[in-house]
Parts: sequence; C-alpha cells; structure tokens
Amino acid sequence: MNTSKAQINQVFVWIIVALVIGAVALVGVRSIGGLLEDKCSIDLIRFQDKLEESIRLNNDFGSVNLETLTAPCDYTKICLVDARAIQRGIPPDLSSQDSDLSPFFSVISSSVDDQVQENVFLFNQKELIPAGYISQVRLDKGKDDAESLPPYVLCFESKAGRFTLKLEGLGKNTLVSTQEP
Repeated sequence: MNTSKAQINQVFVWIIVALVIGAVALVGVRSIGGLLEDKCSIDLIRFQDKLEESIRLNNDFGSVNLETLTAPCDYTKICLVDARAIQRGIPPDLSSQDSDLSPFFSVISSSVDDQVQENVFLFNQKELIPAGYISQVRLDKGKDDAESLPPYVLCFESKAGRFTLKLEGLGKNTLVSTQEP
C-alpha cells in the first residue's frame, strides 16, 4: 500500500515539475520576443534621429556628402517625399517607382494629399511605416515658389542592410539623391 501511495506522490511531483518548466519556458519565450521588439523600436528611433541629423547638418551650400545609415529592423526600402509637396498638399507621382511598392503608394499619396507631416517611409515585405518628417528634404534644386512640383518622391533599396544617401547642401535645405555609381 505504501508503494502505491509513494508512486502517486511521485507522479504529482513530476506533474508539478513539468508545469513549472513549462511556465518558465513560456515566460522566457515571451521575454525574448519582447526584447526583440524593443530592439527594433530602438533601432528605428536611432535611424530616424541619424537621418534627421544628417540632413540637418549637411545643408551648407555646395557641400556634398555621402551618408550611410543602417537599415532598422528588417526594412529594406525607403521613400522620401520632398517637404514642399507636403506643404502644398500635392500628391507625388509614384508611377515611376518600384512596382513592388505599389500596394503602399496610396498610403504615401493620401498622406501627402492630407498634408500629414510625414515624408520618410520605410518598407519591408509586409508593411509600410511612416518614419518621420524632415522639413529640409529637397529632391531637386527647383525654386520654392515653383507653380508645380515634379514627382517629388525618391525610393531606393538598402544594400547589405544599409541605405546610402547623397546629401548636397542648398543653404537652409538639403538635396537628397541616391549614390551615383
């Protein structure tokens, strides 16, 4: 009789041990997932700060610099919209851009049309996120008082997890273009 009672006690001990191990594993997996999300958020904030600082600091008239920024999280493409298009609410012509991005163009276009203060957009395979507004962004050397704007959007892909921007100072603004080969 004592042996069967001991066996029952031992089964309960093993059940409790299994439940404790399962709970610890579950908490651990959730914690690691949370850390990865936090890392992505921090990378995104760093990217936004670095991009804004680079554009703001490279506006000396005639200066030309290449700026390399690490792509945050798993974002592989970036689109910039000229700030003047947003100020005037003129949606950019996106027809000349990468067709892989076409599902997201309506988001950019309506954002500009509604004059939402967002002119930096990041893409991955699943989503588009607005990544800030930088008022000094210019995508051509046109005058600020021009009647109409050309298709003021520039999209490009990261290479080896990095975006390389050519920044040319225009005085109080910065001309942004892709790195020429």
